[in-house]
Amino acid sequence: MVVGGVVVVGVEGGLVVGPPGDGDGEGDGEGEGLGDAGRLIATVTVNRPPIVSTDPANASARLRKSMVLRIYSTASEPSRSSGDMAITIGTICSVSITQRYACRGSTTARLPHVIRNGHVASQGEPAGRSPQGLANIVLLPDQPSGQSRPMESMVRVKGGEVWADDTGAGTGAGTGGEGPPVVLLHPGIADSRVWDPVAPALAERHRVIRYDARGFGRSPNPTVSYSLAEDLRAVLDHFGVQRAVLVGSSMGGATAISGALDEPDRVAGLVLLVPGVTGYPDLEDPELTAKIGELATAGDMDGLVALSLSAWAAAGTPPDAEAEALLRAAIPAWFTTYGHETEDPPAFPRLGELSLPCTLLLGEKDLPRTVRCNEAMAEAIPGCRLVRLPDCDHLPTLRAPETVRELVLEVCTRVR
Repeated sequence: MVVGGVVVVGVEGGLVVGPPGDGDGEGDGEGEGLGDAGRLIATVTVNRPPIVSTDPANASARLRKSMVLRIYSTASEPSRSSGDMAITIGTICSVSITQRYACRGSTTARLPHVIRNGHVASQGEPAGRSPQGLANIVLLPDQPSGQSRPMESMVRVKGGEVWADDTGAGTGAGTGGEGPPVVLLHPGIADSRVWDPVAPALAERHRVIRYDARGFGRSPNPTVSYSLAEDLRAVLDHFGVQRAVLVGSSMGGATAISGALDEPDRVAGLVLLVPGVTGYPDLEDPELTAKIGELATAGDMDGLVALSLSAWAAAGTPPDAEAEALLRAAIPAWFTTYGHETEDPPAFPRLGELSLPCTLLLGEKDLPRTVRCNEAMAEAIPGCRLVRLPDCDHLPTLRAPETVRELVLEVCTRVR
């Protein structure tokens, strides 16, 4: 069938758009199965999909651990926008996908459509829910032309996996050829979407990698013991990164420091945003921790969000919708990772061992304990540049994205 210029090859208990492959080279030829009728505009890797078949008329089906979906356009002259497009895949057989994939070009498809059991529901038509599940496809403006196109994947870590996004290595503007790779490590009060305000600008000059820590965002909950520094190492190994600038916010800052101490030759520079650090004696607030426990025991998610906004997003102007959305999505990970995450060895007493370009940003509207910790860290790290932002809390990428971008680029220029 054809949906607004997009060929839908089959639907069976979910969605197949274009001939699927399994990520091992099988069926990976561009335009395979469509001849001259289709133009490949996207490839999408989906993990843990429903049972799918390359032939919707074929009753037999295969269960894949992962597959590649392809989106084709039949429009002879599809409309062009100022940028590429992205595909958001919604719920497939109760498996939450909700990921964005960069793709080539754009189409005039009248979307969103809900596709189920071979039926296409147009905009405004009630979709319902079939026993086999449903899938939403939405084409949305993504990155401006010339920017690098992200490649999303699930990265194997010890006893599990994490979702990661890599703009890719290459040469020339927008493909990571102008400086060291930049790895973005999110805080414990948000997932990797917290980097959305700064990542596109960084990708114009550098290869940019970001990922969701276990239990956050699009990464599965942990089932075994793990450490954040070990997972960082696994992500760098997966993408073949030998040396990079690490940019860590809060929890991500602690991970970046531990990574730099574990493998100093692998870390070219550090940008620490309102960072934590293992081994600092007075960072946790017992009263705040107790309140979080009480609200969690009561199952009061709204109360947890309100408390978190007052503690870590004090610089925001109500309604602080973006901060609230990030917090609400991150809070469950505080509990799903409990008992599995093993804290990395104390790093605060070893900060004097760091010998690399380093900038630390603190927000003066952050919690006083965090401010004191950040001041002590900047003093202990040799040659560290301390930047104080008077109107910033624990979410600097939301409050001062331009400043964050400039600090990252400045450290990258100092890398030897």
